[in-house]
Amino acid sequence: MQYKNFINIQAYKYNGKLYRQWSGCKILEENSEHVIVNMNKKTKVMEKNYQKWTIREQVLWFFHKKHFFNALITIKNDCFYIYINLASPYFFEENTIKYIDFDLDIKVYPGKECNIIDQKEFFLNAKKMNYPNETIDLILDELKYVVGLYANGKYIFNKKYLREVKTKIEK
Repeated sequence: MQYKNFINIQAYKYNGKLYRQWSGCKILEENSEHVIVNMNKKTKVMEKNYQKWTIREQVLWFFHKKHFFNALITIKNDCFYIYINLASPYFFEENTIKYIDFDLDIKVYPGKECNIIDQKEFFLNAKKMNYPNETIDLILDELKYVVGLYANGKYIFNKKYLREVKTKIEK
């Protein structure tokens, strides 16, 4: 896929409403599994209420091509803070990565266990926005898949792999 120097990212809710957007993001790597985006202190964020802020730390954002999740890896003091959105695989349009956020998230911070968050929000929005049962089942299956990756130290939970990706930024 052909990217310009900097891209945007847009998160939508299932009802089609834009939830949040990022600008000034750079593609670090693309392969058959994922795209990795690099965000830094130049990356601007705008919330749905038009509140704006800037990224404070180095962030690697993994967008999986086949699975229903993406992962933001914040790098602080050589530690990895992992935040996973259960979300649609992305699509790329008009120099922008776009995805649907399903309101179910996972946090894995150094020295802490895997923490599944926003479960109530997921089920409330599933009802409010009429998620099909198949979509709910798919998201819950993906949740199990990601927890399995965590339990086995695979992919985004493999610190050696994350250090290798981090070195690409430093070059």
